[in-house]
Amino acid sequence: MSIIHEALKKAALEGASETSRSFSHGHLFRASTQTRRIYRWIAIGISFLVLSGFFFSVRYPFSLQSHLDKSTPPSILPSLESKIESAVPPLDHILAEDKKIDDSESIGILPNSQVEDGERMLMTGIKLYNEGKIEEANSAFTEAVELLPQSAVAHNNLGMVLRYQEKAGEALIHYQEAIRLDPNYAEAENNIGLIYDKAGSIDQAAIHYKRAINIKPAVPVFHLNYATLLERKGDFSNARKEYKIYLELETDQKSEMIPLVRSHLNKLKGFE
Repeated sequence: MSIIHEALKKAALEGASETSRSFSHGHLFRASTQTRRIYRWIAIGISFLVLSGFFFSVRYPFSLQSHLDKSTPPSILPSLESKIESAVPPLDHILAEDKKIDDSESIGILPNSQVEDGERMLMTGIKLYNEGKIEEANSAFTEAVELLPQSAVAHNNLGMVLRYQEKAGEALIHYQEAIRLDPNYAEAENNIGLIYDKAGSIDQAAIHYKRAINIKPAVPVFHLNYATLLERKGDFSNARKEYKIYLELETDQKSEMIPLVRSHLNKLKGFE
């Protein structure tokens, strides 16, 4: 606005000088001349401001956007973040078959019928969970824990259902018991990591995610969970590595997670 101010000032000075001259040309002529000069300088000032504004609008948005792109990472896609937890095998799918219950020393002293009943309740719980019958699955896994108190599988599966029911504290107790019974239980370590992660204790979550990966490095979703945590911590370099490992390990090419992760990985390029 200083340019317009100077223009007005100059016009006023010229007008004042004009009044000191002879009145031979007439009062109306002098007023008209003064008005034209004022408008002329105002027009010059406005034109300068418009041109300056156009120059800055063209010149600086790109550098500003570049600054924002380098300082603000793309947030985890909502569609990706919402599927992270569901991507974790909720009951490790074949735990009842793959991780036989008789791995506990105390199982040997239980009556065969009790062991069979416990295994049957585990399978029933998995079936009910997959059908979306959470309350019934809770009851089945609770009974399995009562029949097989030394079964790490039963405790992990009950913990998984409790966590689904927003009972994180109770779920954590059963996950920890599963780890006590089987220190190499990678799925339980990962599930503990999810509890801490959701609670905002990302350093604790990282410990358990890394333990799960160390025990079973070939499980894709362990790397996916750890990748999202690293990204939230600002460790973009290692987050990208974990995302890439997930893509390399994921064998289900029909998984809806694959295109989401690939797309998000591209958006992380350039961040350190």
